[in-house]
Amino acid sequence: MRHAEGRTGLGACLGRVMALVLVLAGGTALCAPNTVRAEVKTLTAEHVYVMGDNDTRTEARRICFMQAKRKLVEQVGTYVEVLTEMSDFRLTRDEVRSFTAATMQVEVDEETFFMKDKSFAVRMKVRARVDGDAMRERLQTAARQRDDLVRMRERYDTTRRLEDKALAVQERLRTAPPEQAAPLRQERDAILGTLEETQARYDAIMQNRKTQADYAERFVEADMTRSEVRSLLGEPRTIRRNGDSATFECWNYGRVWVVFRDGLVVCRRESLSYSQRHGGDCHCSGFVGTGGVFMQ
Repeated sequence: MRHAEGRTGLGACLGRVMALVLVLAGGTALCAPNTVRAEVKTLTAEHVYVMGDNDTRTEARRICFMQAKRKLVEQVGTYVEVLTEMSDFRLTRDEVRSFTAATMQVEVDEETFFMKDKSFAVRMKVRARVDGDAMRERLQTAARQRDDLVRMRERYDTTRRLEDKALAVQERLRTAPPEQAAPLRQERDAILGTLEETQARYDAIMQNRKTQADYAERFVEADMTRSEVRSLLGEPRTIRRNGDSATFECWNYGRVWVVFRDGLVVCRRESLSYSQRHGGDCHCSGFVGTGGVFMQ
């Protein structure tokens, strides 16, 4: 997703602003070369679901919300994709979509039942607030932590497959004769139940990750050993080292990295950044007073 060579300065800045305006009509942005400020935007999408003979209002709302949310993921994903191009995070389109689906919060804005061609239908409008600057920071962190992106992609693919199966069964249910409706409804409900369990597990993981990060910020202190940190926070989600060097070791607990040197904690960091001096991104250099809570 890199821009063409030579596109720098005011010309590049204007190009990036125009890209953002195309995605978000009426949006504004301020920039200097290589910097774009993005305001908080509320994006919306809507879907109309026409009920069949075997649909209840509750089932219709459930399916309509699923379809509207999928449309919204595409809209927000387009916006996020522009941010990745402007920030040069080297993320693929699929990684952007899976990141979007995993992180955005969707709310129902409007819901209306009405008659459409002699059938009942439901129209649902959903919205999501997107803070462009905060999203850019999260993308920057995600681009460095590829294992997070892999897990998001796996979850996204699983969710899409289950939704596709549920929608296919729902389409058969809409026109099925009465004697076939019960087994089809049971099949669809089982798929939707699996979807809800998947979401519940993900929510539990995210809550645990937040708890670990909160504990890391409050209780991890300089000179703690690996065993002391492990007993306090549990196993890290991932461990990073610089090549073959065993001097520095970084343990991830959600939004917090706990950095060890020679087996003892020396700092906490919100993100990792490459250092030529250390030959990798696991270190504590440059963070005194700017994010590192303590240093040697």
